[in-house]
Amino acid sequence: MKWCETQSIWKDYHKVNRLMSLASFLSWQIWKERNNLVFNKIEWDPVMIIEKALFFFNEFNGTLSKETSNASSTGGGIHHTNSWVSPALGRYKLNTDASFHKLTRYNGSGLVLRNHCGEAVKRLQRL
Repeated sequence: MKWCETQSIWKDYHKVNRLMSLASFLSWQIWKERNNLVFNKIEWDPVMIIEKALFFFNEFNGTLSKETSNASSTGGGIHHTNSWVSPALGRYKLNTDASFHKLTRYNGSGLVLRNHCGEAVKRLQRL
């Protein structure tokens, strides 16, 4: 296999990986809104579900720069651009995530603490 062919495979892998990640955020948002309907009798809007899924996907991937949330029952939406927003000077931004596998009972969690320059000050993971 030639070097240029491996680069093509990597690019496709990256695209597939991002699409799978986006699909998981969309599925998660649909599940949450389904639960709101079943347990709280709150109707949902398909466009809002997609906007929320994209918002969380972009935030997770560090591509969110400016967000305006107007997710009220009267309408509105979430608007964003594609770059990370740093915290104010002297402050930090903490991103966390966790997962749990029901059958194996394995779980994992992690966090990244970033300063105003976007530099990771502290990282922690637990599997």
